[in-house]
Amino acid sequence: MSILGLSLKKATISDCELLLSWANEPDTRRNSLNSESISLETHTKWLTQILHDESVSLYILYSEDIPVGQIRLNCTGTQAKISYSIAREYRGRGFGSQIIRMLEAIITAERPSLAILVAEVKFMNVPSKKIFENNGYSIAQEDSVTQVILYSKLLGKNS
Repeated sequence: MSILGLSLKKATISDCELLLSWANEPDTRRNSLNSESISLETHTKWLTQILHDESVSLYILYSEDIPVGQIRLNCTGTQAKISYSIAREYRGRGFGSQIIRMLEAIITAERPSLAILVAEVKFMNVPSKKIFENNGYSIAQEDSVTQVILYSKLLGKNS
């Protein structure tokens, strides 16, 4: 999918080191539900597994030919969980909203049985909270123990 110089392309195993560098960036680790650093061996095994898992979709966002972020969708029945990150040097430029909107357009066509998208965001991750809220996601649950907000959005004809 391509919009105004932006394109969302399926990730491949050749994206392994790029994805790992983004995953291990300090702010990304801090905002992740699991904040521990990831080894190349662990990441390679994980990426190989998810690239062969039909319930998972992983895309990289490009601005022209420059990779600027990634978004993953883990599907279970009619629900899917979104996880995304934008490369540090491209944050604050609107790519977070764009990557979510582009993913929604793709999955509406590719996975018509999906009815609900969800996202877990740490309380302290203000940019992601704003991005989900500005893109029509509602707070479904707040957990003060884990400090995580669960956002949800109905898709397509269900919205």
